[in-house]
Amino acid sequence: MYNYTKQEYKDYLDSLDKTKIKKIERTANRVAKTKIVINLNKNSSDCFCGPKKNFHYIQLGAQIGLIGAKKTSLNDYFFKLIGAVSHEAGHARFTDFTAAKTIGEAAEKAQANVKKIAQEWLDTGNDDLFKDIEEEVYNYVYNVHLFSMYNSYEDAYIESEIIRHCSKIPLVYTGLSKLREDTTDLEDEGHRHMIDNNQMDKKSNDYIKAIMTDMRHMAVIGYKNYPCEYAVLDYHGFTNDEFQEMMDIAMYARLGSHNSMDVLAAARTAMKFIDDLIRNVAKDYSDKYLEALQKQKSSGDDDAPEFDNSDFSSEADEMAISKKMAGSNPGASHQREPEFNLELPSDVEEEIQNNGGNTSSSGGSGQSNSNGSSSNGNSESNDGSNSQGSSESSNSSNQSDSSADSNGSNSDSSDNENQSGENSGEGSSNSSNNDSEGNETSENNALNGQTESNPEQAMKNLQKQLEAESSSASKKALSESMAELNKMKKTASEEAMKQAVGGPGKAPKLEQNLGNIDSISDMHKGIEVNYFSPKYWEKENLNFDISSQLSLASRYANKLKKVLFAETRDRKIRNLDRGHVDKKNLHHIITDGKCCYKKLEGKKNTARFCILVDQSGSMSGSKVKDAFIATKMLVQVARKIHVPVAVFGHNTGWDDVNLYHYLDYKSPKSMEDNLVHILDAGGSNHDSIPIFQCLTDMARNKKDNEKDIFIVISDGAPAGCNNYYGQPAFEDIRNIYTMFEKKYGIKTIGIGIGDDVECVPEIYKHFIMIPDTEELPQALLDLLKKEIK
Repeated sequence: MYNYTKQEYKDYLDSLDKTKIKKIERTANRVAKTKIVINLNKNSSDCFCGPKKNFHYIQLGAQIGLIGAKKTSLNDYFFKLIGAVSHEAGHARFTDFTAAKTIGEAAEKAQANVKKIAQEWLDTGNDDLFKDIEEEVYNYVYNVHLFSMYNSYEDAYIESEIIRHCSKIPLVYTGLSKLREDTTDLEDEGHRHMIDNNQMDKKSNDYIKAIMTDMRHMAVIGYKNYPCEYAVLDYHGFTNDEFQEMMDIAMYARLGSHNSMDVLAAARTAMKFIDDLIRNVAKDYSDKYLEALQKQKSSGDDDAPEFDNSDFSSEADEMAISKKMAGSNPGASHQREPEFNLELPSDVEEEIQNNGGNTSSSGGSGQSNSNGSSSNGNSESNDGSNSQGSSESSNSSNQSDSSADSNGSNSDSSDNENQSGENSGEGSSNSSNNDSEGNETSENNALNGQTESNPEQAMKNLQKQLEAESSSASKKALSESMAELNKMKKTASEEAMKQAVGGPGKAPKLEQNLGNIDSISDMHKGIEVNYFSPKYWEKENLNFDISSQLSLASRYANKLKKVLFAETRDRKIRNLDRGHVDKKNLHHIITDGKCCYKKLEGKKNTARFCILVDQSGSMSGSKVKDAFIATKMLVQVARKIHVPVAVFGHNTGWDDVNLYHYLDYKSPKSMEDNLVHILDAGGSNHDSIPIFQCLTDMARNKKDNEKDIFIVISDGAPAGCNNYYGQPAFEDIRNIYTMFEKKYGIKTIGIGIGDDVECVPEIYKHFIMIPDTEELPQALLDLLKKEIK
């Protein structure tokens, strides 16, 4: 961690002029949607929110802006203060502090019971009471750590809500993201140092907190695919299955929960991973207390001592604040409907439900009530109380201030809506005999009862049935039903896509009618598209020369034209005995008489190019420069052979997608100056939405007998909003361009730029890898010779 001098710290404080202070105050009020008064504490990094009669106050520790493993810039310092105040204002708006209050009350009760039972032992001398004291000490330590676990998950939950509802407020997303990333870097660095220097004591509270910190990283990191080390989880030796279950619980807390009570259920469920450690630590505390108790009795003092909880003073302070906040904030009635179905393993789902969580995206039976108890009666925690933890925290001592999380996802929710019934054929699915007729009836009932209104749910139900079936006949019947459902789903998607696109020859401007990607993919709900239409953009001059590359492209233009328009040329079939007289073959009159020819007119084919360039931050530097040169070369080829060409670029904003339309199919050559803006790289790349919109525009402009080539230039894997990355994103992209190729004959080619493009062949059926742009014309020519017929 960087150590700031007094002068450096003064410089940071002096940079906060009145304008910036007003900006911080205005941001807090806009996020909270209630009156906020801010106390800027210059000598602390602690941040918390508290209630007053007609407003909420936020303590904003100015040193929180300096948190991180490296020295921060003045701009980043201000951004992180915005992130911290947004976080605390988010608690005022979205957190139900009744949840935190019940945990604090359970901890207070356990602490009081320790002294009460100790007094009873002093009065009676009954040593059997020692076990009761040990259990109450455990209950206290458990609830203190439950408070911290809940705190961690609640931070992820409320920051998800902030990004979801407040990301349009300037700097909110940037501030949360920057603060959480720097906090996480610092925590990872601290864990590495402790492990490398053998400072990890598995019998300490600090070790338990370190594990919970890693578990918090699972919940707060992800929407930007930010890397975390999970060094302590690896050091402890958790299995891969346990690691995955932790991730499932964390994602439920962040994305699938409906309110703070659901977040508490996730925290309770996660506590099983550290329960043994808590018991060991609690045993040490109870042994020390019993030793002190016996010494006190030996000294003749008949008053039971207080249980020493000084090791948990910061948690006790936060629980006291949460107790005051309960019922004072608008968030007590806050409910959200998760936008996506978050699939949980059945055992994890059951545990969360048993702990009081609602895993139904429609707000089902597990919903908890405002008194901290669950309406299904199953929310008891391990100490027998309905304890629940506060979501505000800002402890600088362990460098994990809660006012900073970068989970900007608009996020998904749990799915499993029809948990109880599975499907109408379930009654026969467990049969152990080979009565295929009965099982086939079951399968048909499932199909007929579910597919018309919800084919995806029916598929899930059939999959569960298929896994449960033992007979081959039943498996075959269920598999056939699933195949039929898949076919129906695919047909429905194709029809929905056709409606969204509109079809060839219908070419409204994209700015007037963007295609609806939700018609064929459910990964992008709620993500807005910022469309920038073709225009004469501000002209900028290049500081490098690309004339040699453009000259190379021109030389390849005619070669490419021959490949694209091979069928358009007229041809003569010679050596015929009838037809037009072939002057070149008149000598055949005296041999075989085959001196005629027949003329075959070429087909009137045309072509169309569309180019989409990845302008995300990972393309910065040489990659985006190569992408610009490649685009200019392709446009040069298109102009030479008189093929209409459109050029787009894309990246992401906070939680939305930017689509830059540089050239339209009818743009004049003078507008090619726009392409210089391809060099502006930043943000992330949510590829599917721009790909869909480009393909939509191509389909709408398509002519008869036209060869349509869509070219995507990128450095590799997508990483966008709502955890859009990895294999699900790959499959989504493939599904989109495959559907357009099948329906409209548009061929998609992926061009990998740079030396880190191993994902390109995974995503695109037709692809080119070009570490050097001068290889592009020949590589494209070779590919089109092979693929275009």
